[in-house]
Amino acid sequence: MKPTEAARRDPAGSGPAHAGSPASASRETVAARSLREVDRRGWFYRVVAPGPDLAVLEIGAPFVRNWFSNVASFDSGMLCRQPSPAPRFAMVILHLTLGGCASIAEALRASHRLLEPDGVVALAGVNRLRAPAAHAADSRVPRATLWGYRSAARRAGFQRVDLYFAQPDVDESIHVVSIAPASSRAFFRHELAARDVSGRNRLPLARRLLAELNLAPQLQPYYLVIARKC
Repeated sequence: MKPTEAARRDPAGSGPAHAGSPASASRETVAARSLREVDRRGWFYRVVAPGPDLAVLEIGAPFVRNWFSNVASFDSGMLCRQPSPAPRFAMVILHLTLGGCASIAEALRASHRLLEPDGVVALAGVNRLRAPAAHAADSRVPRATLWGYRSAARRAGFQRVDLYFAQPDVDESIHVVSIAPASSRAFFRHELAARDVSGRNRLPLARRLLAELNLAPQLQPYYLVIARKC
């Protein structure tokens, strides 16, 4: 076989793929689809933001540039090193990082100083009670219970604090659900029904009790804190 023929042969072994052939068209379609695919990481940050053109500071989330047009970045250790910063951002995003601060409260307090009035801080962290294996040993990742996150936000000066859990994680999240009883109960009831249909519902009574008592959010591995500066 000539080298030029080998280079043009279809990888699946179906024969040479000439321009205009179905195999060539198929590969061109796949390539075009890949170019059109959007990196959907960080979609939830866009949902909770007031708009796409506001001034955003991101730490640990460079992918949010897919959703916002005016993004500044800090290195992971710079947040608490800012000398008396003037408020200049409408949103601060801390994605699985404390920004070099010693605690969640300090990271949120530093974010509060950088925010304009009515600005939003979004912090992604893990559950202290059920830290995912991928982040279990990383001290730079925010780690607290739901109560701990809310308390830290209050101490940092935020009055309006909303908490969410993300599934399956905060990078490739499919579901982001409020821990408010109405939302979380509806989500876990639906999940129970889906498990029943699939026949994969282990410990159904325990799962139902956790859902109805609104305790299931306490056991989710990933959390999102959304706090607004009044």
